[in-house]
Amino acid sequence: MRDDTVAKQDRLILSRIAPYLVLALMLAASVWLWRFWVNTETTREQAHFDEYCERISQDIAGRIDTYRRVLDGGAGIFIASEEVNREEWRTYVEYSETRTSFPGIQGLGFAKVIAPSELSRHVESIRAEGFPEYTVWPEGERAIYTSIIFLEPFDARNQRAFGYDMFSEPVRRTAMERARDTATPSLSGRVHLVQETDEDVQAGYLLYVPVFAGGVPPSGVEARRAALTGYVYAVLRVKDLMRGIFAEAPRKVAFELYDGTTIAPEALLFDSRELDGGSGKEHRAQFSSHTPLELYGHTWSLVFHSTPQFEAEKEPHLSWTILAAGLAVSILVFLLMRSQSEHQGQGRGAGRKVDGGFARERAALETPEYGQSGGYLHTRSGRFLADLGEPQCDRLDGVRAGRGVAARLVGKPSASGRPRAGPCQIRCGRYLAHGP
Repeated sequence: MRDDTVAKQDRLILSRIAPYLVLALMLAASVWLWRFWVNTETTREQAHFDEYCERISQDIAGRIDTYRRVLDGGAGIFIASEEVNREEWRTYVEYSETRTSFPGIQGLGFAKVIAPSELSRHVESIRAEGFPEYTVWPEGERAIYTSIIFLEPFDARNQRAFGYDMFSEPVRRTAMERARDTATPSLSGRVHLVQETDEDVQAGYLLYVPVFAGGVPPSGVEARRAALTGYVYAVLRVKDLMRGIFAEAPRKVAFELYDGTTIAPEALLFDSRELDGGSGKEHRAQFSSHTPLELYGHTWSLVFHSTPQFEAEKEPHLSWTILAAGLAVSILVFLLMRSQSEHQGQGRGAGRKVDGGFARERAALETPEYGQSGGYLHTRSGRFLADLGEPQCDRLDGVRAGRGVAARLVGKPSASGRPRAGPCQIRCGRYLAHGP
């Protein structure tokens, strides 16, 4: 009996806490599903963002590579001809349509390597072509000179660089020596172009392709230095270059271009938001990334930021809808389970009351008072149990008594139709009472 009582109490406790346990589990599952969806969407959006960034990087690298191919073609002219004149170089540049097809380049030129012993004769030959003021500058004695003799278009801006010895400037020289010793194209570091004026000053870069006597680069570094005849090169102004690559600001991803690997204001070369009037600089991007761009021996750094247009493509309400739906279902299930538990508790309470009534009825039936007056059998509780005045006792089967409890006369009647004077039994529910 005690074990049954303990088991009932355990079931009662479990039925009461079960709704709360289910609620906790369903809430946890809803939050997990919400976070899973958010992470999935973030991963998808990050992949799209990375695709845009990669496309921008490829556009920049592809444009520089296009200039490199044009320079390779220019180097081929010097390899194929014993002497290339100014008109031939102009024809090649115009035929390549580099500035019209791939805008952003300031000019294509050729710098001749000059030994100190040949300097005077070189200056006289160029002056004889109709440039009486030509000279190699800056002045000074150096182990080697590299004078710019061809530069197209030969406009007022590019004429400012005519005769300039790029080997005299450390940044340019580093790139030129790397191109010479490796026999590969080489991009310089950031320089101030001699073509610049006081208006719209931009950071400049130069891309060099070495030209060797005989066309084929020698196998050794010393042999290459001895065989070097000059450099075909491209002049790049960074903002013009970026405007040539991107006719308008990229709508989905903004980027900043930095010189080297240092992300600092002094290293900034270009901000794509300048193409759109500088709008969007105050926007706090949800996605950002930093990518180094290796270009022919020099490194640029690209920093990307998502734009409001990119972030507007997201579906932020969907994740919150999923969370709200999960919470609503969790609460609904909780309320249903708690309501069911309460009904079950009320049923058990009613059962206990009925059992108590049965117990009281049993106590009364176990000490019945049997009386002949009125032909009724009644108990000390005073409740009506059965009418004994009927001639056939078996007709009493099913008579209602008390609180709807069935009463049944089990004894046999006497010959006169009255209950016999001996013992009789009255069954009330599951309780059996004996009369005298």
